[in-house]
Amino acid sequence: MTKTLIILIGLLTIATILSILYRQKKKATEKSNNRTSSLSSEDTELQKFKDTAQAKIAYLIEFMSEHDRDVTLFRYFVKSEFSENGIEEHLWTQVYEFRDGFFIGTLANDLIDIKKLKYNDKVEVRKQDVEDWRLHDFLTNTQVGGYSTDYLHKTSE
Repeated sequence: MTKTLIILIGLLTIATILSILYRQKKKATEKSNNRTSSLSSEDTELQKFKDTAQAKIAYLIEFMSEHDRDVTLFRYFVKSEFSENGIEEHLWTQVYEFRDGFFIGTLANDLIDIKKLKYNDKVEVRKQDVEDWRLHDFLTNTQVGGYSTDYLHKTSE
């Protein structure tokens, strides 16, 4: 009985620690996703990042098809342009599925000028419209993609 109680306490401790780490990681991801930058649509650096993201997007699609949708293990994001009445915003979408050439997910940014959409709205993004993508692997604590992230953080400071 005592050995079982010790094992149970150990498992509860591990579960609590993992839950705390997950919430901290989620807050950090949300904070970094809500940064904004005002850049020209003619920015050649951004086009290079989009070209890189498009060249490597098959990796993201394959990874998504082979792994769980469990957001505690993996998270997937794509960045694309949304527009309304001539206003353009480039936003991250947390995606859950890739089907028929579209990433399906929910907006992961607060919008600034576009009024028809809001944070957490369900959206579909065409594969060819993806400007950047990120894959967070919490099992190995690694991130793949995010080609424009450092550049955009520098321009938003």
